Amino acid sequence: MPDHYVFFGTDKPDHAAVRAERRESHRSYIRTRRDGVVAVVGGPTFGSDGQMNGTMLVLEAGSLEAVRDFIQNDPYSQAGLFAQVEIRRWHWGLGQPADG
Repeated sequence: MPDHYVFFGTDKPDHAAVRAERRESHRSYIRTRRDGVVAVVGGPTFGSDGQMNGTMLVLEAGSLEAVRDFIQNDPYSQAGLFAQVEIRRWHWGLGQPADG
């Protein structure tokens, strides 16, 4: 059974135009299973000013290396949007979807 990982990417300051330019390609990218990695849930994060300032994803994958490759190939990463990236292995507890 694959593990879950949480990804947090924090945007570089003054990169709103990069985010806007790559948003649709990013959204398409994360909606496609790639090399056994699938985004289960996610979305943008927001600063106190109400503006998007990052990305949070819960990913299902067989390894941390697969998640790193997935993130490196994301259009946001390719465009150099993120100032900081953090990936943590995570155990889904509360609110876990029913096994299907």
